[in-house]
Amino acid sequence: MTSSRKPVEEFTTPDPVTTNKDTAVDELRRLVEEHGIRRG
Repeated sequence: MTSSRKPVEEFTTPDPVTTNKDTAVDELRRLVEEHGIRRG
């Protein structure tokens, strides 16, 4: 097997949008629209 070294930054989101279990649905909807989130 060939090993390829790539920085983890190539596979991660630089500034992810996060919430917690107490975030209201209205706030989630606003974040989805504001950040153009299409899938999780």
